[in-house]
Amino acid sequence: MPRNIQSDLGIQRNGKVCPELGNSSSPLQDSPKDRVGRRPRQKRDSKEMDSGCDASKRGKNNRRKGAQFERDLINYLRPVVDKIWRGYQNSYLRKDEPDVCFDMPGVGESFTVECKTGKAPNITKAMKQINGLVSWESSIKLVASKKTGTPMDETLITMELRSFHKLLCMVR
Repeated sequence: MPRNIQSDLGIQRNGKVCPELGNSSSPLQDSPKDRVGRRPRQKRDSKEMDSGCDASKRGKNNRRKGAQFERDLINYLRPVVDKIWRGYQNSYLRKDEPDVCFDMPGVGESFTVECKTGKAPNITKAMKQINGLVSWESSIKLVASKKTGTPMDETLITMELRSFHKLLCMVR
């Protein structure tokens, strides 16, 4: 068959002509919204479009917001805790560092804190991240999470039951 007649009949698949696939007047041809496995392209949030910044700047803003939350947490706890410090961030030599560390006076145990801030901080993911710190296994692990725009007093502190039990045994 000449090539133009094949195109009139339909699309050729595995050497066979399938008229229902290529004929635009065929009732069996699916429309783009009926296709399975493809999602229509979603529009970006108006907030992202109005912000006028690209993805690299949004990432930079998120890192800066997280670092500010860590500094605010340290300043909030400093009157109560003697020794408190931020872990080394973005260091290739010391990847095994929590966000904030402190020692409680009278308890004699170190605490490690993973800080998360954003619209909806993922506490479960943060707990897995802090449990992955090998060199800090003996410390009591906490997750500090705060929604964006809430005051520092409304920060949630989360700990696992074994860490809470360990803390109660030390205080006792």
